Amino acid sequence: MRDRELRPYAELLAGWDGVLSVESRAGALYGVWLRELLDGFYRPHVPARLLDFTATRGGVPVMLAALEKPDAAWFGDKPTGGRDRLLRTTFQSAVGKLKELLPGDDKEWSWGRLHTTTFRHPLAALGPAYAKAFDLGPVPRPGDAHTPNAGTYGATFEQTSGATYRHVFDLADWDKGMATSAPGQSGQPGSPHYDDLLPLWQKGEYFPLAFSRARVKEVTRHRLKLAPVGR
Repeated sequence: MRDRELRPYAELLAGWDGVLSVESRAGALYGVWLRELLDGFYRPHVPARLLDFTATRGGVPVMLAALEKPDAAWFGDKPTGGRDRLLRTTFQSAVGKLKELLPGDDKEWSWGRLHTTTFRHPLAALGPAYAKAFDLGPVPRPGDAHTPNAGTYGATFEQTSGATYRHVFDLADWDKGMATSAPGQSGQPGSPHYDDLLPLWQKGEYFPLAFSRARVKEVTRHRLKLAPVGR
């Protein structure tokens, strides 16, 4: 792939607003290029068994500083040329890999197609039928390890960590509290509340969080009573 073939993708990133939303087309390219860049930057200097550990959150600022001011320790006798080769080769590799990950029209690329999360039930390990019955997702996710609403991901870009619960309280009126959680208010498959919070969580939206007994009673839709066997 020649540089002229890379130009449209370079322009895609150059015009990006930096928002890593699920709809972001440039965000998908950024995510893959960042991985390729971290690997290419650290691999000559770090044992293979430590590469994943090094190329984490702390590895990014070190790499960015070195790219901004290239020196021989990182890039060899001709550091500027070495830096430029790294950028060019990893960018070319990233474009090729993204085409494999999201085949078809590259106008349909988006970060949310690549970066998803699935809520897996323990019973899913028993087989595909159980996974289909109990698992929820995949759902597209925004962000990465370096953004607000962080969504760290692994080798397949599936989200591996991130907040599933947040709340905001008004200490003057606890019943004005708001929260977001996932995937639902009930752990009972088949219940309408098994996944009722997932759409809100996916969009970063909050629901009212009742606090006082009176308010809880007012909004209660279902009550489950557990009693010892034989009573």
